[in-house]
Amino acid sequence: MTELEKLREAQDFIARELQKKGIWRVDAVNWAHDPHDAASGIHRLIVLRSGEKFIFTFTEYELLENYGSKQWEKRLRGYVSEVMIEF
Repeated sequence: MTELEKLREAQDFIARELQKKGIWRVDAVNWAHDPHDAASGIHRLIVLRSGEKFIFTFTEYELLENYGSKQWEKRLRGYVSEVMIEF
């Protein structure tokens, strides 16, 4: 599996968890696909809610550290909790 595929998996995991935990609070969850961001190792999560846009940034290290392990899933779920606190 390539690094890009692993990043997409991490992004999809976070998006799914956000939609499961806060479907009534969130209108849309998207990841910015700006080539500049990807080249710099920064990934932006964009959450739309009631006409407002919230942007959260993650580094590749944050998204990939201990990839595939239970620790990885726990950390990503922690990021989801941090995002939900904003709402």
